[in-house]
Amino acid sequence: MDFRVTTDFKVKQISFAFKVPFTENTTRFTWQIYRDPNAWCTGIGSQCKDGRHVLFFDYDSKELKQLLGDLQFLQERWHLSNAYIFAMDRENSYHAIILDKFSVSKAYTILRDANSDPGHRESVKKVRGHEWLLRTSPKGERDRPKWRGILKSKYDEHEISTAHKRFIEVNYGVPKLIYKEEDNIDELPVIDYNTGNRTDMEKPKEFLEAKKNV
Repeated sequence: MDFRVTTDFKVKQISFAFKVPFTENTTRFTWQIYRDPNAWCTGIGSQCKDGRHVLFFDYDSKELKQLLGDLQFLQERWHLSNAYIFAMDRENSYHAIILDKFSVSKAYTILRDANSDPGHRESVKKVRGHEWLLRTSPKGERDRPKWRGILKSKYDEHEISTAHKRFIEVNYGVPKLIYKEEDNIDELPVIDYNTGNRTDMEKPKEFLEAKKNV
């Protein structure tokens, strides 16, 4: 018999396995209990105006060296361009953005190759609008993400999103880089969402007041 409980700040996983008597079979039950945060914040979506998506990554409990190795692997495997890395205010927690544009199915396939947060990867199936979201504002007592650096790539083969590129340049002071092909689309909606369920439930007054200062 094997009984295990593993936890991190987002999920608790309980596994229970036992061997079936008089057989060679083992039966395993696994329960996952997710935290259900309820905080409003502001972010950007992965979807561009033409329906394609840039690549958003959410890394939790990953040292920077591990993150860089993962992104370098993806750059080589999929011939992806530069990766922009943002540090969260929690140890070993990062966001990353690659500006190359893909269909939602191709973007999902690439994200499945990443050792990033599976919950964030799968969120595209649940989020209204079917896109990935990354937070750009403070959330409760937590600070907004801070730009950490760029992981340069030798590849520049895909069209990139001008709107996402300009957003991180203007809002995070990211250096301006030249790409062979941009879509020259300026429109990028900023999204208010609830981190618990990402619904359109009414925003609390304190969030609306705080947003004035963001």
